[in-house]
Amino acid sequence: MQEPHTQPDEDKLYRLSAETLRVGNAVSIVLLAIGIALLLWHKNHAEHHSHSLLTAWHSLLHGQPRGFLEVGLQTIILTPILTSFAICLYAIVPKRRALLIPSLLVIGGFVLSIWIGIGW
Repeated sequence: MQEPHTQPDEDKLYRLSAETLRVGNAVSIVLLAIGIALLLWHKNHAEHHSHSLLTAWHSLLHGQPRGFLEVGLQTIILTPILTSFAICLYAIVPKRRALLIPSLLVIGGFVLSIWIGIGW
């Protein structure tokens, strides 16, 4: 049985999505490591956690450990969401349901989990 051959555009999409996930995870790990190191260096606990992107970035720019930790966590959460949006945009143009439906399900799952996490 022959395996289906992917088109060159799909190969580029797979490589780009894998690279996006790899870079997003690496950036998140670096931010989290810096945040943990700063927590150990200052020997104090993160005062509180925010649910706002702007507050986290403000803390990060001021060099506070909680800013690095929060932005690191937000980065690891947003990386697959952005990758799924990119796949959706790619799938909408040539109307490829095989890519569109799973990507929309992933985005829906992320939105639902964020809504549940913030709401409860």
